[in-house]
Amino acid sequence: MSANEVELTMIRGDTVVFQATFTDDMNTPVDDPGATYRMTGKNQLGDPDSAEVFTVTASQSGPGVASLIVQPSMTRPLPATPTTLLYDVQVTESSGRITTIQFGTLTVIPDVSITTP
Repeated sequence: MSANEVELTMIRGDTVVFQATFTDDMNTPVDDPGATYRMTGKNQLGDPDSAEVFTVTASQSGPGVASLIVQPSMTRPLPATPTTLLYDVQVTESSGRITTIQFGTLTVIPDVSITTP
Protein backbone atom coordinates (compact mmCIF):
# COMPACT_ATOMS: atom_id res chain seq x y z
CA MET A 1 0.00 0.00 0.00
CA SER A 2 1.26 3.47 -0.81
CA ALA A 3 0.65 6.52 1.35
CA ASN A 4 -1.99 8.99 0.20
CA GLU A 5 -1.21 12.71 0.14
CA VAL A 6 -4.19 14.58 1.59
CA GLU A 7 -4.49 18.30 2.33
CA LEU A 8 -6.51 18.98 5.50
CA THR A 9 -7.99 22.11 7.08
CA MET A 10 -9.32 22.77 10.57
CA ILE A 11 -10.21 25.70 12.84
CA ARG A 12 -7.80 26.49 15.68
CA GLY A 13 -9.13 25.36 19.07
CA ASP A 14 -11.84 23.03 17.70
CA THR A 15 -12.26 19.34 18.42
CA VAL A 16 -11.68 17.63 15.09
CA VAL A 17 -12.02 13.93 14.27
CA PHE A 18 -9.94 12.67 11.35
CA GLN A 19 -10.87 9.23 10.00
CA ALA A 20 -7.89 7.09 9.06
CA THR A 21 -8.36 4.14 6.72
CA PHE A 22 -5.80 1.33 6.39
CA THR A 23 -6.18 -0.96 3.38
CA ASP A 24 -3.96 -3.48 1.64
CA ASP A 25 -2.87 -3.43 -2.00
CA MET A 26 -6.23 -4.91 -3.02
CA ASN A 27 -8.04 -2.03 -1.21
CA THR A 28 -9.31 -4.44 1.45
CA PRO A 29 -9.44 -3.03 5.02
CA VAL A 30 -6.64 -4.42 7.18
CA ASP A 31 -8.38 -5.94 10.19
CA ASP A 32 -5.80 -5.85 13.00
CA PRO A 33 -7.46 -5.12 16.37
CA GLY A 34 -3.99 -4.70 17.89
CA ALA A 35 -2.95 -1.95 15.46
CA THR A 36 -2.20 1.55 16.72
CA TYR A 37 -2.81 4.62 14.56
CA ARG A 38 -0.79 7.79 15.17
CA MET A 39 -1.16 11.25 13.63
CA THR A 40 1.63 13.76 14.19
CA GLY A 41 1.58 17.45 13.22
CA LYS A 42 4.78 19.51 13.07
CA ASN A 43 5.82 22.99 12.00
CA GLN A 44 8.86 21.81 10.03
CA LEU A 45 9.92 18.49 8.60
CA GLY A 46 13.19 18.42 10.54
CA ASP A 47 11.58 19.05 13.94
CA PRO A 48 12.16 16.19 16.40
CA ASP A 49 9.06 14.31 17.55
CA SER A 50 9.44 16.03 20.93
CA ALA A 51 8.79 19.39 19.20
CA GLU A 52 5.53 18.36 17.55
CA VAL A 53 2.50 20.62 17.69
CA PHE A 54 0.39 17.56 18.43
CA THR A 55 0.40 13.78 18.38
CA VAL A 56 -2.78 11.73 18.72
CA THR A 57 -3.15 7.99 18.81
CA ALA A 58 -6.10 5.68 18.42
CA SER A 59 -6.92 2.01 18.25
CA GLN A 60 -8.76 0.44 15.38
CA SER A 61 -12.53 1.00 15.75
CA GLY A 62 -13.49 -1.28 12.85
CA PRO A 63 -11.65 -3.20 10.14
CA GLY A 64 -8.99 -0.82 8.88
CA VAL A 65 -10.55 2.28 10.47
CA ALA A 66 -9.57 4.55 13.35
CA SER A 67 -10.75 7.97 14.55
CA LEU A 68 -7.91 10.34 15.40
CA ILE A 69 -9.15 13.18 17.61
CA VAL A 70 -7.33 16.51 17.77
CA GLN A 71 -8.35 18.21 21.02
CA PRO A 72 -8.84 22.01 21.33
CA SER A 73 -5.83 22.38 23.67
CA MET A 74 -3.53 21.01 20.95
CA THR A 75 -4.09 23.84 18.46
CA ARG A 76 -5.22 26.71 20.72
CA PRO A 77 -1.60 27.87 21.32
CA LEU A 78 -1.03 28.40 17.57
CA PRO A 79 -0.93 32.00 16.33
CA ALA A 80 -4.08 33.86 15.26
CA THR A 81 -2.96 33.62 11.62
CA PRO A 82 -3.35 30.70 9.22
CA THR A 83 -0.70 28.13 10.12
CA THR A 84 0.34 25.29 7.86
CA LEU A 85 1.60 22.16 9.59
CA LEU A 86 3.10 19.04 8.08
CA TYR A 87 1.46 15.82 9.23
CA ASP A 88 1.45 12.10 8.72
CA VAL A 89 -0.61 9.14 9.88
CA GLN A 90 1.24 5.93 10.66
CA VAL A 91 -0.13 2.52 11.59
CA THR A 92 1.85 0.15 13.79
CA GLU A 93 0.45 -3.31 13.26
CA SER A 94 0.43 -5.87 16.07
CA SER A 95 3.33 -7.58 14.27
CA GLY A 96 5.41 -4.38 14.72
CA ARG A 97 5.28 -3.42 11.04
CA ILE A 98 4.95 0.38 10.59
CA THR A 99 3.19 1.84 7.56
CA THR A 100 2.63 5.51 6.73
CA ILE A 101 -0.88 5.62 5.25
CA GLN A 102 -1.40 9.36 4.83
CA PHE A 103 0.64 12.58 4.79
CA GLY A 104 0.33 16.17 3.69
CA THR A 105 -0.34 19.61 5.09
CA LEU A 106 -2.86 20.61 7.71
CA THR A 107 -3.87 24.26 7.55
CA VAL A 108 -5.09 25.58 10.89
CA ILE A 109 -7.34 28.60 10.38
CA PRO A 110 -7.70 31.08 13.28
CA ASP A 111 -10.98 30.99 15.11
CA VAL A 112 -13.21 34.06 15.19
CA SER A 113 -14.70 33.28 18.61
CA ILE A 114 -12.12 33.48 21.37
CA THR A 115 -14.27 32.30 24.26
CA THR A 116 -16.27 29.09 24.38
CA PRO A 117 -20.07 29.17 24.63
